[in-house]
Amino acid sequence: SRAMALLDESIKRYRNRDENCKPSNATINIMANIITNSDESDRETQVLALFQSMEDIGFKPDLVSFNIL
Repeated sequence: SRAMALLDESIKRYRNRDENCKPSNATINIMANIITNSDESDRETQVLALFQSMEDIGFKPDLVSFNIL
C-alpha cells in the first residue's frame, strides 16, 4: 500500500541518520492497525515484520502495540 511504502521510506531515511524522518510509535501502531483490519491473507506476518522493523531501529513496542496483535 501507499501508506506502507511511505513508512518504509521514512524508516530507511531514519536508518541513514535523517532525524527528520524518525517515525513514532504512534505512526507504527497506526500502520499496524491498518494492516490488522485489512483483507490481506498475510496480515499477521506483515504486522510482525513491521514490529521487527520497529525494534531494529530502536523502538520498543508499547501496550498499544501489543493490543493491536
